[in-house]
Amino acid sequence: MTIEKESAKNIKENIEYIDSLENAINYTFNDDDRSIIRFMILWIAYNRNYNMYSEEYLEPDRFKEYFKSIAGEYVSTNRECIIKDFKSTKPEGRLSVKNMKKGKENEKEKCLRNEEDLDLENLADVIYTIRCNLFHGDKRLSELSEKKIVGWAYELLLNIAKEHYNIY
Repeated sequence: MTIEKESAKNIKENIEYIDSLENAINYTFNDDDRSIIRFMILWIAYNRNYNMYSEEYLEPDRFKEYFKSIAGEYVSTNRECIIKDFKSTKPEGRLSVKNMKKGKENEKEKCLRNEEDLDLENLADVIYTIRCNLFHGDKRLSELSEKKIVGWAYELLLNIAKEHYNIY
C-alpha cells in the first residue's frame, strides 16, 4: 500500500471512529469539550501520517512537511474563512497563539492576523502550537477561548483531510 493510500485509510478510520462515538460524545460533553475529544482522536491519524510521510528528525518539522503536502488547495480556496474563524475564537478577536509550555511562554507568538500571515508554514506552526498547548502546555481549558481554538484547529484539520483524501 502506498503512503498516500495508507494516510487516507488512517484519516478515514479515525473520522469513522469519531462518528461512531458521536452519541456518547454528544451525551457526555458540551460543544466546546466535544471539539477537544474530536481533535485528540483526529490528531492520532495525523500523527501516524506525518511519521510515515517524512523522515525529518524533529516532530514539528515532520508535521509541517506533511501538512504542507495536503493543505495547499483547501487553504488557498478558504483563506478568508480560515482567518475569520480563527479571530472568532476570542471575543476581542484572536490574532495569535502563544506557546503555553512552561519555559516557552516568552517565545514569539504565532500570528494569524490576516491573509498575509496565512502561508502554509505559518498555519502549520499555529496548529502545532495549539496541539502542543493541549498535550503539553499550561492548560487553561477552563477558558472558553482556549477550547474554541482547539475546535477551530479540529475543524480545519478535518476539512483539509476530507478534501485531500476525498472523504465525504
